[in-house]
Amino acid sequence: PRYPRMAWEKERIVATREALKHFPLMTELWDNLGDLLYHAGYLVGEHDPLGEARNAFLRAFAVDSVLYAPRGHLAAIAEFQSDTALQRRVTELWLRGHPQGPLVPFWRWALALSTNDQRALEAIRREFENVDVGVLYSIVDYAHMHGVGIDDADRAISIVKQRRDRGYDLYALERALNAGHHSEAVRLVEEQQQRANKSAAWMLGNRRGWAFFLGISADDVQPLLTTWEREVEAAGSVVPETEPERERFLAERCGWGLWRLHNGDREDVQEAIKIFRQVKIGATEPPETERRVGWCPLLLQAALEVRPGYRSLALEQLDSVSHLGLRTPINVMVARLWEKQGDPKRALAAVRRRWYDSTIHLASHLREEGRLAALTGDRTGAIKAYKHFLALRPNPDAHLRAEVAHIRAEVARLEERR
Repeated sequence: PRYPRMAWEKERIVATREALKHFPLMTELWDNLGDLLYHAGYLVGEHDPLGEARNAFLRAFAVDSVLYAPRGHLAAIAEFQSDTALQRRVTELWLRGHPQGPLVPFWRWALALSTNDQRALEAIRREFENVDVGVLYSIVDYAHMHGVGIDDADRAISIVKQRRDRGYDLYALERALNAGHHSEAVRLVEEQQQRANKSAAWMLGNRRGWAFFLGISADDVQPLLTTWEREVEAAGSVVPETEPERERFLAERCGWGLWRLHNGDREDVQEAIKIFRQVKIGATEPPETERRVGWCPLLLQAALEVRPGYRSLALEQLDSVSHLGLRTPINVMVARLWEKQGDPKRALAAVRRRWYDSTIHLASHLREEGRLAALTGDRTGAIKAYKHFLALRPNPDAHLRAEVAHIRAEVARLEERR
């Protein structure tokens, strides 16, 4: 829709639905719609994205049951909806079409987990040491997304570490953050700094982002903050003209502005807003740079403005932008701003907008979703989110155990009243 620029996820969904009005028998379009809804439906605020994605995938299969093999996403949706019959059918179809595929052990594991087939699970677990690394990463993702098989996910990460695969850093850090192992997360970042000769402050503050605002305390990362502050001062206020220095500079300024706001330094925040508003977006600008220049100053401005009883225009604009499909944890921040302004229902809607199969700071999203759902009277939603959170965080660091115990007690209270 915005060629040659990259379209927002919301624009792609709308365009695909429009195309289907003209070509309702095109299998590829139904499959594409299902894929978009599966990944980005929650992100853009669709009412029932997984239900609609399921219907789209099944429609594609109905149009061409000979050549079309349903995506594995449909099996994942079936598990989410507790439809083991559909999950088994789709998994068997997928395995029939990919008998030698590298992910075969993963799909067998997922089906065995859903059907509680302990014999099959034990057999697959014995293969963990020898499977393709993609199987191990898929297990980690699936376990996070569905809140099941967490022990298998932890073992998969350990095996990846033994293999010294380059994807270990990302998955281990995300697991540590979701598990509430913040000291481990900081250690992992410092190791990455030593190996890659990059700033640990940069990597935690920006690349894995927002950890400061989503559950890691300042005490955990104080050594990194000092380094980060020196880097920001050294970078100055002139935006680089070339990539990747330009994107890194803007990402760092955005993260630093939020951190300074968190500590009450409004002057640094105003300076960051000024820098962003002076940036001119070129025709060949990378998508991430273009999007950051759009949303970051709005987020900073909204955070400066929001207070009870005051309607922030920046927050309204930011909320509209976030509906288009922002993949960062920005919606946790948007939710907190809506709550601070006195609108917990819009806060709940915001925190539920996330990339479905992204596990970045998933526990933080679920904790906020559970709390806001309980606050607004959605007991079923609160219980579901809280139980998922507890599954991801069975044994957190000592300073987080009281929070986990509180949430466990809250679940019991909500279930008694349901």
